[in-house]
Amino acid sequence: MRLFSAVIMVIIAGGGIFFGGWVFITLLVMLVFFMMWEWCGLYNISPYSVKGFLGLIWPIIAVLSASFGYWQESFAILAMGWIAGTTLWFGASVIGVSSLSLLWLRVQPLGLQNVLFLVCIVAASDSCAYLGGRLLGGRKLAPAISPAKTVSGALCALGAACMVGIVLCLYVYTLPMTGGGIFLYGVCGGVLGVATQVGDLAESALKRARGVKDSSHMIPGHGGFLDRFDGYLVAAPVGVVLFLLLY
Repeated sequence: MRLFSAVIMVIIAGGGIFFGGWVFITLLVMLVFFMMWEWCGLYNISPYSVKGFLGLIWPIIAVLSASFGYWQESFAILAMGWIAGTTLWFGASVIGVSSLSLLWLRVQPLGLQNVLFLVCIVAASDSCAYLGGRLLGGRKLAPAISPAKTVSGALCALGAACMVGIVLCLYVYTLPMTGGGIFLYGVCGGVLGVATQVGDLAESALKRARGVKDSSHMIPGHGGFLDRFDGYLVAAPVGVVLFLLLY
């Protein structure tokens, strides 16, 4: 079931990334909706209440506003939620910023390559952290947060992210980054790999604080959408920063 779910996600996400436009935006809105639904569940907030409903649609409004070119207004919408200072609005802001980051990367001239770069790095980092930890074992990375994660797994994730960054530099990008080169792409991959692990640990800390193993059971074999896409919560905004620094 886990493999079947993964194949379905790859097909759906791959189609959205490839076609871009409103196909990508629609999938992004759906992802935001499900992640916010899970966030409400973690804090026992009913999405059918006024508070829950507003928190649910707040980042969606921001994404849709950006889709029509109102980027400043979109971030202003999220900032209003951040100022509110509650756990619900904090979640809406974090999920909203990461979603806007993905959208911004996709609408750039090299949008397809940008998102593929990010997705491949996150996937490589997640997979190699798991496999490296299982095969090599050793010292725990953050036992108080996630006992299953190991230092060896984190190092494998970092190495894989750097290598994938170099491979994508050679075979995916058609234009070089300003002042770039293979080494620079490898560094970018490593930075995004670290960001992915930070997002993963942050979500693990949240679940531990709330006393749950998974954010939900919406994705058979994978838990919830927050479980599956936690790395993007940090990696996507970091990807935007790297893009702005390097282009």
